Amino acid sequence: MHKLWLLASTAGKGLLQCVLIVALTFLFCRTIPGDAVDVLGLEGGLTAEQAAAIRQALKLDDPWLVQFSEPRRLGTVASFRPIRIGHAP
Repeated sequence: MHKLWLLASTAGKGLLQCVLIVALTFLFCRTIPGDAVDVLGLEGGLTAEQAAAIRQALKLDDPWLVQFSEPRRLGTVASFRPIRIGHAP
C-alpha cells in the first residue's frame, strides 16, 4: 500500500510540474512584445490586412485564457501541419 501511495504521489508531482512548465512558458511567450505575425512582417513585409488575417486565422486575438485552454490548438501544434491563410498556390 505504501508503494502505491508513493507511486501516485510521484506521478502527481510530475504532472503538476509539467502543467506549471507549460503554463509559465505560455505566459512568458505572451508577455514578451510582438508575436509570430510581427516576425513574418519583418521577413516579408506584410500589409496590415494580411497581418490581421493571419492573427485571426491563428486566433491570436482571442483572450489568453481561451488560447491556453483550447484543446484544438494543441492538436494543430502537435501535428506540425502548416496553417494555410487564404488561397493556397
